[in-house]
Amino acid sequence: MPYIPEKHRRGIVQAIEPTNTYGELNYRITMACDSFIVQNGLSYNTVNAVVGVLAAIQLRAFPQFDGGDGKLFEEIREFIRDHMRGKVTITGGVIGVLECAKLELYARVVRPYEDVKAMLNGDVYSANILP
Repeated sequence: MPYIPEKHRRGIVQAIEPTNTYGELNYRITMACDSFIVQNGLSYNTVNAVVGVLAAIQLRAFPQFDGGDGKLFEEIREFIRDHMRGKVTITGGVIGVLECAKLELYARVVRPYEDVKAMLNGDVYSANILP
């Protein structure tokens, strides 16, 4: 979860302090995703690009998901490299951080965005399969 104490946040975002916990790594990744969405505007394409980057890193795939230049992909990969410095292998914890970052992004940003779009444009699911 990215909700680390306020006193730790500034140093982590500004890369003054290394990330020592998975929560701090999640916070740094979350802030990079937030910045990307703010810079590119909240849209389906933007959030899809961010989710794609997080999935691609988990799968060790290519940075084609953030507009082709790979900037967000490389930024997050560098955060992970920094976090793992001195450790022998990338652990399941890092994979968990990426998955949690995706789930939190979906719950806090994507789901509300999709709800508004469904209200504005109409639902796409049949009424008989919805609760």
